[in-house]
Amino acid sequence: MLGKQGEIASKVGAILASNLKAKSRFREALHLCKETLNIVEDYHILHQIARSEQELGEIEQAQQHYQKALEICPVADEKAKATIFHNLAGIYANTGKINDAVAFYQQSLQLQESIGNVQATGATLHQLAGIYAKMGKIEDAITLYQQSLQLFESTGDVQGQAATLHCLADIYADTGKIEEAIALYQQSLEITESIGDIHSKAVTLAMLGQLLADKKGDFVTALDYLQQSCEILQRIQSPDAKTVREIIQRVQQMANG
Repeated sequence: MLGKQGEIASKVGAILASNLKAKSRFREALHLCKETLNIVEDYHILHQIARSEQELGEIEQAQQHYQKALEICPVADEKAKATIFHNLAGIYANTGKINDAVAFYQQSLQLQESIGNVQATGATLHQLAGIYAKMGKIEDAITLYQQSLQLFESTGDVQGQAATLHCLADIYADTGKIEEAIALYQQSLEITESIGDIHSKAVTLAMLGQLLADKKGDFVTALDYLQQSCEILQRIQSPDAKTVREIIQRVQQMANG
């Protein structure tokens, strides 16, 4: 950057910004990207700055930078374009622009499939499924989650598998398929335990506990799961611990008649 070598600065800067973002050092990544943009306009840098802005809640700026990145992204770089589509769709989904979100996810999906990016295809299918579930398109959501799960299994993405199993379980629980939901939650729980993802483990334990209490009347097992969840959430200082404590109180009242 000191030597005004824009091409080199953009390549190194994009990698460094991505690493900083992975460590939740969003403001440092943002500063680095802005400094880099002073000497070169590069779609990789614009993409990275948008990702950090999105994490920091600067949604309008992030959307503008995603759009700019798309405008100057070469047609040949289908992988980058697909990723930008995916992330931009996430903004539209979170701001209630559902039709736009679906359209961008579908564009991302088309590109990911064309270049054979299996893991990214699974991730996009997962996000689309979540939108369809919220729209009440339950069968479509289940189909996409199942396709996503197959792709995650084929690539060995166990974290993706756990998340998808959990989401499928949510759908089955909401539609009254209790046994199927319990089985899927337990599969998700086994994976999160095996990879040490303690936050996801706590969330799944809480969901499983509520389901067992509300639909099966198994208060002993439910309270055991809920207590485990609460202990984990308190240990990692998650605000969700308060919610789980309230659920425990409710289940205890149910158990006492």
